[in-house]
Amino acid sequence: MYVHGVSGRSSSRPADPSPARPLSARDRLVESALASLIEIGFSRTTGVEVCRRAELTRGALNHHFPDYGQLLAAALGTAYDRILAVEPPASDAGPIERWALRGVAGVRQPEFKAIIELWLASKNDPELGQTLTDAIALGAPMFDPASALDPHDIDARGNAVFNTIKETCIGLGVGRATGGVALEHEESVVSVLLELARSADQNGAAQNTNAQSTKGNR
Repeated sequence: MYVHGVSGRSSSRPADPSPARPLSARDRLVESALASLIEIGFSRTTGVEVCRRAELTRGALNHHFPDYGQLLAAALGTAYDRILAVEPPASDAGPIERWALRGVAGVRQPEFKAIIELWLASKNDPELGQTLTDAIALGAPMFDPASALDPHDIDARGNAVFNTIKETCIGLGVGRATGGVALEHEESVVSVLLELARSADQNGAAQNTNAQSTKGNR
Protein backbone atom coordinates (compact mmCIF):
# COMPACT_ATOMS: atom_id res chain seq x y z
CA MET A 1 0.00 0.00 0.00
CA TYR A 2 3.03 2.25 0.02
CA VAL A 3 3.71 4.48 -2.96
CA HIS A 4 7.36 4.64 -3.90
CA GLY A 5 9.00 7.07 -6.29
CA VAL A 6 11.12 5.80 -9.18
CA SER A 7 14.36 7.18 -10.48
CA GLY A 8 14.42 8.97 -13.80
CA ARG A 9 17.81 7.48 -14.62
CA SER A 10 17.83 5.22 -17.67
CA SER A 11 20.06 2.19 -17.98
CA SER A 12 20.50 -0.77 -20.27
CA ARG A 13 20.00 -3.09 -17.32
CA PRO A 14 18.56 -2.64 -13.85
CA ALA A 15 20.89 -1.58 -11.09
CA ASP A 16 21.88 -4.26 -8.62
CA PRO A 17 19.73 -3.99 -5.49
CA SER A 18 21.51 -2.75 -2.40
CA PRO A 19 21.92 -5.45 0.22
CA ALA A 20 19.60 -5.01 3.17
CA ARG A 21 21.36 -3.65 6.20
CA PRO A 22 21.24 -6.06 9.11
CA LEU A 23 19.13 -4.91 12.01
CA SER A 24 20.92 -3.65 15.09
CA ALA A 25 20.43 -5.57 18.33
CA ARG A 26 18.08 -2.86 19.57
CA ASP A 27 15.97 -3.01 16.42
CA ARG A 28 15.84 -6.80 16.58
CA LEU A 29 14.46 -6.57 20.11
CA VAL A 30 11.83 -4.02 19.06
CA GLU A 31 10.80 -6.07 16.02
CA SER A 32 10.60 -9.22 18.13
CA ALA A 33 8.47 -7.51 20.76
CA LEU A 34 6.12 -6.17 18.11
CA ALA A 35 5.83 -9.57 16.39
CA SER A 36 5.16 -11.26 19.71
CA LEU A 37 2.42 -8.77 20.63
CA ILE A 38 0.77 -9.39 17.28
CA GLU A 39 1.07 -13.17 17.35
CA ILE A 40 0.56 -14.16 20.98
CA GLY A 41 -0.57 -11.03 22.82
CA PHE A 42 0.66 -8.95 25.74
CA SER A 43 0.31 -11.53 28.50
CA ARG A 44 2.67 -13.96 26.75
CA THR A 45 5.10 -11.34 25.47
CA THR A 46 7.82 -11.64 28.09
CA GLY A 47 11.46 -10.67 28.11
CA VAL A 48 12.37 -14.32 27.66
CA GLU A 49 10.09 -14.61 24.62
CA VAL A 50 11.42 -11.42 23.06
CA CYS A 51 15.04 -12.54 23.52
CA ARG A 52 14.23 -15.95 22.06
CA ARG A 53 12.72 -14.39 18.96
CA ALA A 54 15.56 -11.89 18.59
CA GLU A 55 18.19 -14.58 19.26
CA LEU A 56 19.80 -12.34 21.86
CA THR A 57 20.62 -12.71 25.52
CA ARG A 58 18.77 -11.17 28.43
CA GLY A 59 21.89 -9.08 28.96
CA ALA A 60 21.38 -7.50 25.54
CA LEU A 61 17.78 -6.70 26.44
CA ASN A 62 18.79 -5.12 29.73
CA HIS A 63 21.52 -3.13 28.00
CA HIS A 64 19.22 -1.55 25.44
CA PHE A 65 16.08 -1.43 27.58
CA PRO A 66 16.85 -1.34 31.33
CA ASP A 67 13.10 -0.83 31.87
CA TYR A 68 10.98 -3.43 30.05
CA GLY A 69 8.28 -0.80 29.58
CA GLN A 70 10.69 1.16 27.39
CA LEU A 71 10.86 -1.78 25.01
CA LEU A 72 7.08 -1.88 24.80
CA ALA A 73 6.99 1.88 24.21
CA ALA A 74 9.49 1.47 21.35
CA ALA A 75 7.36 -1.33 19.87
CA LEU A 76 4.23 0.83 20.17
CA GLY A 77 5.97 3.76 18.48
CA THR A 78 7.05 1.50 15.64
CA ALA A 79 3.50 0.21 15.23
CA TYR A 80 2.13 3.76 14.99
CA ASP A 81 4.84 4.79 12.53
CA ARG A 82 3.94 1.95 10.19
CA ILE A 83 0.22 2.47 10.38
CA LEU A 84 0.48 6.23 9.85
CA ALA A 85 2.70 5.63 6.82
CA VAL A 86 0.00 3.57 5.08
CA GLU A 87 -1.60 5.50 2.23
CA PRO A 88 -5.08 4.62 0.96
CA PRO A 89 -5.75 4.56 -2.79
CA ALA A 90 -5.51 7.98 -4.41
CA SER A 91 -8.86 9.72 -4.76
CA ASP A 92 -10.47 13.14 -4.92
CA ALA A 93 -12.09 12.58 -1.52
CA GLY A 94 -12.66 15.44 0.89
CA PRO A 95 -10.68 15.79 4.14
CA ILE A 96 -12.92 13.69 6.39
CA GLU A 97 -13.31 10.96 3.79
CA ARG A 98 -9.52 10.91 3.22
CA TRP A 99 -8.99 10.56 6.95
CA ALA A 100 -11.62 7.78 7.08
CA LEU A 101 -9.86 5.93 4.26
CA ARG A 102 -6.58 6.18 6.14
CA GLY A 103 -8.24 5.05 9.36
CA VAL A 104 -9.76 1.99 7.73
CA ALA A 105 -6.44 1.13 6.08
CA GLY A 106 -4.67 1.58 9.41
CA VAL A 107 -6.84 -0.70 11.52
CA ARG A 108 -6.50 -3.38 8.86
CA GLN A 109 -2.74 -3.56 9.46
CA PRO A 110 -1.47 -6.37 11.75
CA GLU A 111 0.33 -3.77 13.88
CA PHE A 112 -3.03 -2.48 15.07
CA LYS A 113 -3.42 -5.63 17.16
CA ALA A 114 -0.23 -4.72 19.03
CA ILE A 115 -1.63 -1.24 19.66
CA ILE A 116 -4.82 -2.69 21.12
CA GLU A 117 -2.84 -5.09 23.32
CA LEU A 118 -0.79 -2.22 24.74
CA TRP A 119 -3.79 0.09 25.16
CA LEU A 120 -5.48 -2.50 27.35
CA ALA A 121 -2.31 -3.31 29.27
CA SER A 122 -1.71 0.37 30.01
CA LYS A 123 -5.20 0.68 31.50
CA ASN A 124 -4.62 -2.28 33.80
CA ASP A 125 -1.11 -1.22 34.83
CA PRO A 126 -0.84 2.52 35.67
CA GLU A 127 2.95 2.38 35.83
CA LEU A 128 3.15 0.90 32.35
CA GLY A 129 0.55 3.42 31.21
CA GLN A 130 2.82 6.24 32.36
CA THR A 131 5.76 4.74 30.47
CA LEU A 132 3.67 4.46 27.31
CA THR A 133 2.22 7.98 27.50
CA ASP A 134 4.53 9.55 24.93
CA ALA A 135 4.25 6.58 22.57
CA ILE A 136 0.45 6.59 22.78
CA ALA A 137 0.46 10.29 21.89
CA LEU A 138 2.08 9.39 18.55
CA GLY A 139 -1.26 7.94 17.47
CA ALA A 140 -3.09 11.28 17.73
CA PRO A 141 -3.34 11.72 13.93
CA MET A 142 -5.46 8.56 13.86
CA PHE A 143 -7.84 9.48 16.64
CA ASP A 144 -7.78 13.21 17.46
CA PRO A 145 -9.59 15.57 15.05
CA ALA A 146 -7.38 18.48 16.12
CA SER A 147 -4.30 16.51 15.02
CA ALA A 148 -5.83 14.79 12.00
CA LEU A 149 -7.64 17.66 10.27
CA ASP A 150 -7.40 21.37 9.66
CA PRO A 151 -9.89 23.18 11.97
CA HIS A 152 -11.46 24.79 8.88
CA ASP A 153 -12.33 21.34 7.52
CA ILE A 154 -14.49 20.21 10.41
CA ASP A 155 -17.51 21.79 12.08
CA ALA A 156 -19.60 20.44 14.99
CA ARG A 157 -21.37 17.94 12.74
CA GLY A 158 -18.10 16.93 11.15
CA ASN A 159 -16.60 16.39 14.59
CA ALA A 160 -19.46 14.06 15.50
CA VAL A 161 -18.97 12.18 12.23
CA PHE A 162 -15.23 11.96 12.91
CA ASN A 163 -15.85 10.41 16.33
CA THR A 164 -18.41 7.99 14.92
CA ILE A 165 -15.95 6.81 12.28
CA LYS A 166 -13.12 6.64 14.80
CA GLU A 167 -15.04 4.46 17.25
CA THR A 168 -16.31 2.21 14.46
CA CYS A 169 -12.82 1.78 13.01
CA ILE A 170 -11.49 0.83 16.43
CA GLY A 171 -14.30 -1.72 16.70
CA LEU A 172 -13.37 -3.18 13.33
CA GLY A 173 -9.74 -3.37 14.44
CA VAL A 174 -10.69 -5.11 17.67
CA GLY A 175 -12.80 -7.58 15.70
CA ARG A 176 -9.84 -8.40 13.48
CA ALA A 177 -7.50 -8.65 16.47
CA THR A 178 -9.69 -11.03 18.44
CA GLY A 179 -10.98 -13.11 15.55
CA GLY A 180 -7.86 -13.16 13.42
CA VAL A 181 -9.84 -12.21 10.32
CA ALA A 182 -12.08 -9.38 9.16
CA LEU A 183 -15.60 -9.32 10.55
CA GLU A 184 -18.16 -10.71 8.13
CA HIS A 185 -19.89 -7.34 7.84
CA GLU A 186 -16.72 -5.22 7.65
CA GLU A 187 -17.09 -4.16 4.01
CA SER A 188 -20.68 -3.03 4.42
CA VAL A 189 -19.76 -1.07 7.58
CA VAL A 190 -16.87 0.62 5.78
CA SER A 191 -19.18 1.55 2.92
CA VAL A 192 -21.57 3.27 5.35
CA LEU A 193 -18.67 5.07 7.08
CA LEU A 194 -17.33 6.45 3.82
CA GLU A 195 -20.78 7.64 2.78
CA LEU A 196 -21.12 9.37 6.15
CA ALA A 197 -17.71 11.00 5.71
CA ARG A 198 -18.59 12.09 2.16
CA SER A 199 -21.80 13.69 3.39
CA ALA A 200 -19.94 15.56 6.15
CA ASP A 201 -17.39 16.83 3.64
CA GLN A 202 -20.13 18.07 1.32
CA ASN A 203 -21.90 19.79 4.20
CA GLY A 204 -18.67 21.42 5.36
CA ALA A 205 -17.84 22.60 1.85
CA ALA A 206 -21.32 24.11 1.45
CA GLN A 207 -21.01 25.94 4.76
CA ASN A 208 -17.59 27.30 3.81
CA THR A 209 -18.97 28.52 0.48
CA ASN A 210 -21.90 30.24 2.19
CA ALA A 211 -19.58 31.82 4.75
CA GLN A 212 -17.30 33.17 2.01
CA SER A 213 -20.31 34.47 0.07
CA THR A 214 -21.69 36.23 3.13
CA LYS A 215 -18.31 37.75 3.89
CA GLY A 216 -17.98 38.99 0.32
CA ASN A 217 -21.41 40.67 0.42
CA ARG A 218 -20.65 42.74 3.50
